[in-house]
Amino acid sequence: MTSFAVVAAAIAVAVPGVQAPAAKPDRAHTGGSSIDTKVGFRLGGGQVKGFAIGYVAPCDDGETLRGTYRFKPTRVRRGRFGVRGSSTGTLPDGRATGSKLRLAGVLARGRSRGTFAITTQMARPEGEGVATCRSGRLSWTASR
Repeated sequence: MTSFAVVAAAIAVAVPGVQAPAAKPDRAHTGGSSIDTKVGFRLGGGQVKGFAIGYVAPCDDGETLRGTYRFKPTRVRRGRFGVRGSSTGTLPDGRATGSKLRLAGVLARGRSRGTFAITTQMARPEGEGVATCRSGRLSWTASR
């Protein structure tokens, strides 16, 4: 019996046109936030990939920071995913920024929802002190 399995496996490998089953393609989710900005990501291989969300963060100096935050892939566990962390960046005018952020999401039956918040500190345009910009807690939804 063992030799039959080996012969069958060898024939399957030798037959042209026989291919291994293709991996499932990532599923795209798109939607929006509570402040009418876009949200999008792909779901595949137990991960949320390319999550991007637009935000608006009023600053304590009267300026308003607008942008899109993009996350690295994050693992999904029991239908939930989340990221807490910090990042640094540079504004188009050359000022350095430091941000703290939080993303949380729940996936269920082709739909997803969650929250996002970002707080960014940056040098003021005049170079005097630091401005703090806060998005507040945004809710978001997306679907396939």
